[in-house]
Amino acid sequence: MLVYKLQALNRIMEKLAKSPKTPKTPKTKAPVPHAKILSIEDLGPGIIESSYLIRGCVLQRANELRAMKEKGETLPFKRFYPLHYGNPQLLGQPPISFLRDVIAGCFAPHLLEKGVFSEDVVKRVKYYLDNIPGRAIGAYADAPGFPVFVKSVSDFIAKRDGYPAPTETIYLTDGTLDGMTFVLRLFFSKENSGVILPMPEYPGYSFLAAQAQGAVVTYSLNENEDWEIKVILLIELID
Repeated sequence: MLVYKLQALNRIMEKLAKSPKTPKTPKTKAPVPHAKILSIEDLGPGIIESSYLIRGCVLQRANELRAMKEKGETLPFKRFYPLHYGNPQLLGQPPISFLRDVIAGCFAPHLLEKGVFSEDVVKRVKYYLDNIPGRAIGAYADAPGFPVFVKSVSDFIAKRDGYPAPTETIYLTDGTLDGMTFVLRLFFSKENSGVILPMPEYPGYSFLAAQAQGAVVTYSLNENEDWEIKVILLIELID
């Protein structure tokens, strides 16, 4: 009986070996509709209500006109002058070469001995690098900036204004807007906080105020009086 069962089992195995194998169809889940990860409803009111007008509709229209002119369309003017922000180099004002040479020398000190830079540039670069830990200008610095640069700013302010400028009161930032961001965040730490701005104003300030949900009160400068600020007017605005 056992032999018979083994023979029957062998015949079954042979048939299975000869029959084509049908691959199993993997089970797949029904596709899930794509959902938005972030929508306008998820944003804070400070972001929704803010607008950076320096990059607003005027610039957009200027870019459209520039594209039209590049395609050969005739416009009632020949040149574009971008005056929506301070950008003198775009209007042909050459940069101060000393500043650029010093920066280049700090990042590429191997050029100092190649006769590429003037003597005063080489001297300044070596002074900076000798006072930066590891001479690594690309490394992380203290939050206010490398001490050697902070001291340079301190010395400049003291010489210009005639008053001491302690280094612990100086904080270097990547431009005006970053500096104003820190300052306005301090002012807008409480409810009903606001800022008084002249009109016309730099749009970045009102942009930051809107993000922080702070109030903006504006005042007009008097061109006939050399744009002088009237203190009594500011007091009235606060009241």
